[in-house]
Amino acid sequence: MFGKIPKVSCSLLGAIARGYDLDETAKRLAQIGIDFIHYDIAEGVDLLATSKIPKLKKISGLPVDVHIALRDPSAILGEIQLDSKDMVAVHVESNFSLEKIRAFRARVGCAFGLAVNVETQLESLDKCLDDIDFVLFMSAEPGVTGGAFDQSVIDKVKKFRKQFPDKSVHMDGGVDRKSAALLRELGVDVMVSGSYIFNNEDNVAQVVHLLGRNLFLPMSKIMLSLDRAAIVEPNFSIRQVATEIERRKVGIALVLDEAKRLLGIITDGDLRRWLISDFGNVTMIASDIMTKNPLVVNQDDRLLDVLRRHESENVSAFLFPVLVGNRCVGLFRVSDVFLSNEL
Repeated sequence: MFGKIPKVSCSLLGAIARGYDLDETAKRLAQIGIDFIHYDIAEGVDLLATSKIPKLKKISGLPVDVHIALRDPSAILGEIQLDSKDMVAVHVESNFSLEKIRAFRARVGCAFGLAVNVETQLESLDKCLDDIDFVLFMSAEPGVTGGAFDQSVIDKVKKFRKQFPDKSVHMDGGVDRKSAALLRELGVDVMVSGSYIFNNEDNVAQVVHLLGRNLFLPMSKIMLSLDRAAIVEPNFSIRQVATEIERRKVGIALVLDEAKRLLGIITDGDLRRWLISDFGNVTMIASDIMTKNPLVVNQDDRLLDVLRRHESENVSAFLFPVLVGNRCVGLFRVSDVFLSNEL
């Protein structure tokens, strides 16, 4: 539908540069659609201690994305406390040991990557590609917040994508509204941004700009209301169900009781299966062929959260009943986002 929706990793260096309290910042990030907390550990920068990571994860409920820009990352890898949902990257230019990386991955189980400075050639990655999950392309100087985006990295990413389409691509440095548009076109998986997000007190607006569309709309703003949906009762005949789906042109019927409680759904696919498996048994009714526990969304759920769940759980459905409590109030179709004037 949208193509790939990149994940956003928010760098805490941007918050530190503005004197923000890290605990309060972590709470805020959990509310504005951030996917990871980006944690920089850089040479000569004594701002973020690894001992703070568990607390920030607990406060925010978010995984961390740790970027180690040290000449020798071995000591940090030995002391850092991460879990399988986190990510960590060391620099390909650093003095790292593949054996220690393999041991770390076996112990922690999180995604592991190599960071590549702007001037470093892709060939430096060759010996390590079997041991990493992603490459973090630096598009500005590591460990410094607010740097300008270096567009020379674009060609490097294109080349890497062509050669290694299965490796995840992350970008860090100067990621703002303009550069994010380029990164979305490139299909970058994770965008790291800090100073840009904190440049505006309306952090949500900044994230919206990075994503290129307003994915923070609640379902109530873009759902199909019940008066436009196909509504059937559990004792409707299959012919009545098919007639209602065809009349509404929605591809799905909501099976509701008198109190508008959702009992199940019937899709075009259900009708086809009934026709093939039951040879069009005319004695069957809606309750016989409906799916009784369909995936649902809540009226206040944000579009971004619904799409993320759709992606992470590998959900094939594109139609979701919308509920308030146990009462059905509408239908969300993924295609409806194209029709919203607010996106």
